[in-house]
Amino acid sequence: MTLFVKWLCGLHLIWENKKRHSIRRVRAGIGLSEMPNVKNWEAVKRMSLCENGIYLLLGSPKCPQVTTFLVKSAGVRSISSEFFEYMQKLVVLDLSHNGDLSELPNQLASL
Repeated sequence: MTLFVKWLCGLHLIWENKKRHSIRRVRAGIGLSEMPNVKNWEAVKRMSLCENGIYLLLGSPKCPQVTTFLVKSAGVRSISSEFFEYMQKLVVLDLSHNGDLSELPNQLASL
């Protein structure tokens, strides 16, 4: 049932994506262990990686349009200091329920 609900949520977001002409990437709860390979980061406005096993957020993805980045319950333990470098429009960041994450990059203060 949970998988079905996540599938429906994903379909709803895809429908909303087409309706509003905004690009969203939903990769919630599909067992990812690293950041997904997104061909066009520059166009992504919302990203959800909730409930995965992504221990490290590395590099600095070039996604200047991202306003929402959800990584709740994803198992994140560490975030590289430059990870948020190209996320100037970031408004919503959810890192909750990542119990092993003990330090945030200083760069977050400049967003």
